[in-house]
Amino acid sequence: MMLRLLNRQNLSGKGGPNHLGGELQQIRLTPACQVLTQPAVWVDDQGTTWVFVATGCGFSAYKVTTSTAGKSSLTLAYSNTITGSSPSVADGLVFVQGNLAIHALAPTTGTGSMEQRPGLVRRDHRDPPLAKPNRGERATDRCR
Repeated sequence: MMLRLLNRQNLSGKGGPNHLGGELQQIRLTPACQVLTQPAVWVDDQGTTWVFVATGCGFSAYKVTTSTAGKSSLTLAYSNTITGSSPSVADGLVFVQGNLAIHALAPTTGTGSMEQRPGLVRRDHRDPPLAKPNRGERATDRCR
């Protein structure tokens, strides 16, 4: 399966409609699992754009980098074996829903915790997970 980086101002790379192709980059996902849900995008405090992709085979984080010539590309920052769908970013964490669990990960490293509670995870992948910190702590305190 392929992950493609597109230029939203010039999707085809040909400067107009009615053209095919034009991706800035194609990345073959390993292992080859379909991306069935929308990746999440986050911009960190330094202005770096991150793309988070969850599949039934694992979770990957990519940095969007731009060369001095102005060409953007995706660079793999990390990957792990957490399977799931519907990644979302909230309160400084990446949340991935999968297998009756919510995974809360530090976005720049992929480290974090997992909570398994009956009733916490919605079974419909179109509903993004919502997490609330316990006992007045911030959710980011659990991933430090």
